[in-house]
Amino acid sequence: MSLRVIFMGTPEFSLSSLEALHNHSAVELLLVVTRPDAPQGRGLKLVESPVKHLAENLRIPVSTPSKINDPEFVKSLQDLKPDLILTVAFGLFLGSAILKIPQSGCLNIHASILPKYRGASPIQRAIINGESETGLTVFRIVKEMDAGDILMQEKLSISADETAGELHDRLGRLASVVTQKTIDAVLSGKETYTPQAHEKATFAPKLKKEDGHINWDQEAKDVFNQIRGVTPWPGAYGSYQGARLKFHRTRVLEADQTFRAGTIIKADDAGICVGCRKGQIVIDELQMAGGRLLRAQEFLCGHNIKPGDIIQ
Repeated sequence: MSLRVIFMGTPEFSLSSLEALHNHSAVELLLVVTRPDAPQGRGLKLVESPVKHLAENLRIPVSTPSKINDPEFVKSLQDLKPDLILTVAFGLFLGSAILKIPQSGCLNIHASILPKYRGASPIQRAIINGESETGLTVFRIVKEMDAGDILMQEKLSISADETAGELHDRLGRLASVVTQKTIDAVLSGKETYTPQAHEKATFAPKLKKEDGHINWDQEAKDVFNQIRGVTPWPGAYGSYQGARLKFHRTRVLEADQTFRAGTIIKADDAGICVGCRKGQIVIDELQMAGGRLLRAQEFLCGHNIKPGDIIQ
């Protein structure tokens, strides 16, 4: 028995699922749907999505519709007669006409343990909020965002110092396994779906650039989580004497002391210590905007940061 599948995805996070579908002996991969090429960089050169690049290398048909729910495009999907549509980090709303096409439904793999963190930034928000666990959820797509019945979940512990970028990559690798399990479940014909506890739903709105501006008027552990959660994008930053500083690797220095938010307590070879509402953050790696990423001791050789100065 084989399963006729249409895959929809765009960024790097989607790649391991696409590869898993391509390598599954029972999958007939009919089409890959991804976002149109987008302008990037200073020259605004059109760049294809990671999913399109991989699909073309694998010689899988690719479509990049400008309007996913356009009747003509929907008709082209209907003509393919897929058994399943699987989406991973696709980011576009599928209308009811598409949802009705495949016999086995439209499924999505989402990077949280639903109903927690529905929305665009579940990985980042989980770290910012200090969660110790996350994972992937496979659910049936419905009109309401990330609210469909759940087919399966795979949990993953979040390491104590893990950044959003590092967790993103680990979840991406896990998505390969989850994709294989999803296909096997659908092929079995015995898959069961569990309704979500909607009253327990939390939301993860898309991050904005200003979410990277560090609020030092928190406990040190919360500042630490904010820095991890916005790394690598939009990046953690503050202002020092009118210049933007970007923070990378940091750690918490436990202390019961309270400080004026953003005050530099110490700056030496052991790192740059910044006071928070409670406790301190030690900055181990940082850079000036436009400059190189440096260890704290290297940075201090060229910048006269001293105790009592303020990072805003």
